[in-house]
Amino acid sequence: MVEHVLPESGARQLYRDVAQAEDAAFGKFVNDINDELSFLSMEIRIQTYQGDGKKYYGLVNKVADDQAKLGTKFQHGQIAHFKAMLESIVTESKGAGAISTMDAINLRPDLQGNTQASESSQAAAARTLSASEKEKNIAELITEGWLERLSDGHLALGPRTFMELRTVIQSLDVPACKACTEPAVKAQACEAPGCSTWLHDHCAKSWFNRPGEPRTCPECGAEWAAAPQEETAAEERAENLAANGHRNKKARRERRSKT
Repeated sequence: MVEHVLPESGARQLYRDVAQAEDAAFGKFVNDINDELSFLSMEIRIQTYQGDGKKYYGLVNKVADDQAKLGTKFQHGQIAHFKAMLESIVTESKGAGAISTMDAINLRPDLQGNTQASESSQAAAARTLSASEKEKNIAELITEGWLERLSDGHLALGPRTFMELRTVIQSLDVPACKACTEPAVKAQACEAPGCSTWLHDHCAKSWFNRPGEPRTCPECGAEWAAAPQEETAAEERAENLAANGHRNKKARRERRSKT
């Protein structure tokens, strides 16, 4: 399986395998590649994933629109179904950053809310998908890195979605994290009346673990009632990706040595 994004540990391991160099030059290596890719309007983008708070690396086309990024692999109905899931996860999960698989299957894109003809045709196509077709679509989106299945079976946005479709997420008017200003999809909210402060789970952990930092809202000063949320299978996935990347590289070297 092609990995469209890699956790930082996997990216660094790939660098060591290819360049036969130490990690000290890794940052310069990425910057040099981005300089060469700039004329193609592409870049290696670094994104902190809200699911596990870890950094991921991925190759991103800075010019292609969201339709083009999805359209080479998915049909109109599949794209509309994914967009409906994305919107539900971002706007309706109340900081959980995930929805149940059953809710994802039952989603029916709104025909009235799409102003462009292409979006209307996508929505219409999505409404004809059967439950089994939606299940297959979800599986393909997970394989391609757009979605993540958590240990409890719920569906979250994958690292690739945050990396490549950030403009879509930002357009959904989601509140920003107080610490990093990124959209607060998987996050905690201040429970004080009238306060609209949000912190990503990983940002809250870093914020309140600072020496002498009280567990109070950084905006209104009220006690921060939200408890740190448990880590999900996303962290386990990051470790698996790193291990798989290393094994794949080793296998390729062994095949080359036999030829």
